[in-house]
Amino acid sequence: MKNLSNIAQLFERNSGIIGVKTLLENGVPYYHIKGLLADGVIVRLRRGVYKWAAKETDEMAEVARIVPKGVFCLLSAAFYFRLTTTVPGRHHLAIPDDRKVVLPDYPPVQLYFWNETPYSLGVATAELTGGSIKIYDLEKTVCDIIRHRNKIGFEVLKEILKNYLDRKDRNLNRLHFYAKQLNIFNKVDEFLNILL
Repeated sequence: MKNLSNIAQLFERNSGIIGVKTLLENGVPYYHIKGLLADGVIVRLRRGVYKWAAKETDEMAEVARIVPKGVFCLLSAAFYFRLTTTVPGRHHLAIPDDRKVVLPDYPPVQLYFWNETPYSLGVATAELTGGSIKIYDLEKTVCDIIRHRNKIGFEVLKEILKNYLDRKDRNLNRLHFYAKQLNIFNKVDEFLNILL
């Protein structure tokens, strides 16, 4: 499969991002991949993962391919859900605490190594241009922000909680369930009582 239009269709079927294994399985040899890179037709996201240069993709979808076990968390999730106006300077992702990930220089990524309960609780899927991502749902994001409040800062925490409480789709029962699972029920209750 050396025809550029066939390769473009292969990338299109994979939302613009594809691994080297899939390219090789579809008859695109290494020397052809190197040529596509040199010509700027494809861009390396990380070793073995490529993006069709002309295909518009959401950067979060690209990061999800770079960190396949990653779940967007903290400020990345809060910004995605429009809980904060603070634009994160890097993508925040939680991964299992036994994982090792090699990150590229760009885009900037901050990893959080979480054990089983905080990592697996409240994982949702979101569809973006370029593919789907794993992201913590609204209530888990609020719990994580409270858990990591010292890293987040009080003003951002207050903005996130206020915006969460103003939402019609909030689910306080789910928030309390997650808070109990994460052993932060009293802290969540304390912050909610201050703001309600």
